[in-house]
Amino acid sequence: TSRISAILDLSKTPYKYNFSIIKNNNKQKNCIKRFFFEFQNPIEGLGHLIHTYKNNENNDIESFYGEPIEIVMPKNFEEFKDIIWDSLNEENKISLFVRSIDLGTKEETTKILNKNKFAFAIN
Repeated sequence: TSRISAILDLSKTPYKYNFSIIKNNNKQKNCIKRFFFEFQNPIEGLGHLIHTYKNNENNDIESFYGEPIEIVMPKNFEEFKDIIWDSLNEENKISLFVRSIDLGTKEETTKILNKNKFAFAIN
């Protein structure tokens, strides 16, 4: 399974955020690939997303590849969480971690869901 990490640097403006994904090479399982993405001067209302897996036309599940996906961010945190959760492959989704940070107040809202309908919020 791929390992994805992200970091948001709020220490100075303009803000920036970074993603990384570490995964096996699909053709050579013992070969590790590492990809890093940095986004400076984020555009309000636009976000980026990396999934662990990416579906293709044959509905086969393979490791994520390519650039992070640009997404328009809903203004409502619950709507965003639901859009992401509902977009995951029903047979293969396990869990989801979503965090919102108010850039003005630095207040955080976190939700964690898993396929067993267990969910909780951290404020």
